[in-house]
Amino acid sequence: MGLRIKTNVASLNAQRRLGDTTKNLSENMEKLSSGYRINKSADDAAGLAISETLTGKIRSMDQAKRNANDGISLIQVAEGGMNEVTNILVRMRELATQAASDTIGNTERSYSNKEYNEMVKEIDRISSTTEFNGVQLLGGADANNGTESLTFHIGSGDGHMENTDTIEFNIDQIKMNTEVLGLEGGAAIGPEEIGGDFDRQSAADNYQ
Repeated sequence: MGLRIKTNVASLNAQRRLGDTTKNLSENMEKLSSGYRINKSADDAAGLAISETLTGKIRSMDQAKRNANDGISLIQVAEGGMNEVTNILVRMRELATQAASDTIGNTERSYSNKEYNEMVKEIDRISSTTEFNGVQLLGGADANNGTESLTFHIGSGDGHMENTDTIEFNIDQIKMNTEVLGLEGGAAIGPEEIGGDFDRQSAADNYQ
């Protein structure tokens, strides 16, 4: 009697369908757990490529937004320092006007001169300590290893770099110390001269 090999077709079909069902169940569970319709290129190759491109642009735009906010913070720090220098110059002008009048004596005038000289020193202190991430904002290029301007990148960085993607902030134009203001030496001067220095400060403020 010869041997015959029987094939259980029904069993094979059941196993194949079970395998397909298990695969589909695994894929659906992956989508449910991740919350994404596309988790790998096998799900949708074209869709995945589009998704990755959009994700990259969104993340770049988020970073550009953070860069812009950091730039605003930097400018606010510089503005705060310049406002303090402005207040000092206003007081120095007041002292110079007072000292020019004969209605006060030499003792009072010497006190005014002492305060004036201390304020001259304070201007340089503010200039050297107004910093943002190590950059002396009021020190100009000389205080920042020759760096004259800062670049704020506010574009998405998608390869199409245009002028609108960056903003240049010239720190050399807002340099603010006694050398720039012509106050080196610290000797008390007349109100018309301190007025000239005050005008230069006002011009620097208008640059903002």
